[in-house]
Amino acid sequence: MLRKLLISVFILTYFSGCALVQERNQESIKISFTEPNRISFQGKGAGAGMALMGAMGPMGIALGVAIDEGIAKDLRESAFKGGFDIHQSVSDAITEVSQGNWIASFDPNVVTDLELRIKKYGFKTTGGEDDATSADVVIEFVQSGDVIREIHYPNDFEEKNDLVNTYPLDVLKSDREKASTLITEALNIMLDDFYNSNVSAL
Repeated sequence: MLRKLLISVFILTYFSGCALVQERNQESIKISFTEPNRISFQGKGAGAGMALMGAMGPMGIALGVAIDEGIAKDLRESAFKGGFDIHQSVSDAITEVSQGNWIASFDPNVVTDLELRIKKYGFKTTGGEDDATSADVVIEFVQSGDVIREIHYPNDFEEKNDLVNTYPLDVLKSDREKASTLITEALNIMLDDFYNSNVSAL
């Protein structure tokens, strides 16, 4: 009889604990993307396009865009082979920085108090030797239809050198792991900055 009572108490305690975990304040954050929803690259082509514009006119700009798009395709292939998934990266970053208080929702029809728009994600050259390249990410937070903050990486973090990681462009093309993690690291830094700076005011 005592054994059955102890088992009953254990089961009741266990499921009560599960219920408390489920009832924890977990807020869904709507995630949306600005098209084109793909890895971008900004670097050599922009400079080449400007240089060629004088001789070729608009065709020079178009050629510069084509150069950057060609590099972007190489970087996409490298990142995808390294396991990069923008949905998973955003979801993991949101859960990690909020310590489980936020959950990403990619349902376009969901209505949430706070929305995260991924306006741009990819890479760009930052100058220096070996075509040093960083992640290039732009996000904005929207509440009640109004943009409450826009964050640019690496622009908004240039004074914090330890938060801006770069690799030579050729390394990112060939090293799938570095190509995959560079954007993910940037997302974590940006979301952590917003969560720690703005969450108390929401």
